[in-house]
Amino acid sequence: KKGRVYMLRWREEKRQPDGELKVVQPSKSLGYFRTKSEARAAADVEMRKINAALQNPESTTHLADFIEHHYFPHIEKRLRPSTVHGYKRLWQDYKHFWPSLELREFRTLHGNQALERIHEARDVSKSTLKNIKSFMSAVFKHARRTGILDSPNPMVDVSLPAAREGADTYAYSLEEVTGMLMRLPLRSAAVVAIAAFTGLRKGEIGALRWENYREDLLYVEKSKWRG
Repeated sequence: KKGRVYMLRWREEKRQPDGELKVVQPSKSLGYFRTKSEARAAADVEMRKINAALQNPESTTHLADFIEHHYFPHIEKRLRPSTVHGYKRLWQDYKHFWPSLELREFRTLHGNQALERIHEARDVSKSTLKNIKSFMSAVFKHARRTGILDSPNPMVDVSLPAAREGADTYAYSLEEVTGMLMRLPLRSAAVVAIAAFTGLRKGEIGALRWENYREDLLYVEKSKWRG
């Protein structure tokens, strides 16, 4: 007890940055109570919540540590390098907007507040906010699938700020494409023609080889990035 405020203290194992488990003694303010019995009842309620969370010490991992040391290694084994690179870039661009909380402490409120901060500071489009929310939702989904968290995914009910719509991508007309093809060297014209008439992505075009063109058909078999 500190003055008229009752404090709750307990011992728990907490995951350290180096991966080791260490016994620590956190504390939490319970607030004002008229009697010790009322404070004890409130403490019992809090301890039931804490004990439920402490069944897995991994739940004390901080959000940033989990993303960088657990989630990214996980998706590196399952997703394309270009997709992983996109997720890592998204995290690096906006990581400082997210609170320094343990996984078990994160609530939907924190997700709402983070997206609001991003919107106010960067004026990003609605599609960018959706991508950020989707990324963070996947992070917590992985924590649930691996048994680190048993609570609902806190990002599911996060609402998006009233952001601007993204700018429309310019579409070249047939006349504009034809004009470019008439002026460009043969090799460059071939690239422009493939991009304009097939709808392939930049990485897919970069990975094309002559053997991909067979029997008047263009077979897309791989994608290229960073080079």
